[in-house]
Amino acid sequence: VQLFEQAKLPVMQVLAYGEKTFLGVPVASLLVVNDVNGKAFQDVFTNETRSNRKKLAYALGSLTAAVHNAGINSIVRTQDTLCTGKPSTNYQDCLTVIDREHGDLYQQQLDLDTRTNQIARVYIQSIQQCKHTTRNELLAFLAGYFKNASTEEKRAFPQTVLDQIIRRLSVPKRQHILKQVEHILTPGKN
Repeated sequence: VQLFEQAKLPVMQVLAYGEKTFLGVPVASLLVVNDVNGKAFQDVFTNETRSNRKKLAYALGSLTAAVHNAGINSIVRTQDTLCTGKPSTNYQDCLTVIDREHGDLYQQQLDLDTRTNQIARVYIQSIQQCKHTTRNELLAFLAGYFKNASTEEKRAFPQTVLDQIIRRLSVPKRQHILKQVEHILTPGKN
């Protein structure tokens, strides 16, 4: 939470926390946070119009890039994110992180492999959590990420990220995704 706060990323506000250890190993913990007024990302996303789904996908991609740019090695899953405002392409206006799957407790430079693996995981988990995700939402998610990536990353990322996404999918899903993003993979196609 402190890493997100330091990076000025929208995150829940901690009121109190504690940890019980035995022989230096944590065995129990407590975290008390302020109530975050919002709805589960996947619930809002699933019930929104196509236009708003694209906005939310873009915002999630932008938030993921902001986390990476801040040197935070953490997956931002849809189930760890609340929609706290009207759908917008600006994640600051509509998303708040309330949890994280796992991650390091210090900032670090994230290499291309780490970033692409995390982007692929976020997208694959979004498919599982958000029903009927389409090519348009995938493209919006990637556009949100790439808009905030450095120039150097923009050159290497698109193909590498799609390769990671495709590698993680089952064979039938791979064929579906390949058809949907074929124009990205094939130069000269619109």
